[in-house]
Amino acid sequence: MVVRCTKGMLDLLGGRSITLSELPPTDDDWYLNLLWIDRQKCLLLTHAGTLFSVFRAGVHRADLRPIGTYLVAAIETELRAENPPTETFSELQPDAFGSPRPRAEAPSAS
Repeated sequence: MVVRCTKGMLDLLGGRSITLSELPPTDDDWYLNLLWIDRQKCLLLTHAGTLFSVFRAGVHRADLRPIGTYLVAAIETELRAENPPTETFSELQPDAFGSPRPRAEAPSAS
């Protein structure tokens, strides 16, 4: 399981202290974006293969330590509310979120 983050999200997480890797994108990846709405930090987490999304408003930096625990809890809360088939996602493991990745660049149209 891979989390790909925007630069703003990486900066919030302490980008210099995070280990990045160059794994190819897959449908099991999650994309994490930092948004600002009414002066509040908000997170939008989207699963690449299903576009299942989790939105959290009023997030504080301290809430995101450790990031894996926070993200898995948020995903599981939304999954309980939506109740999709159990095989929809691979197993959620907080430790798997330990190394956020920068967001992949879109291929250029030539």
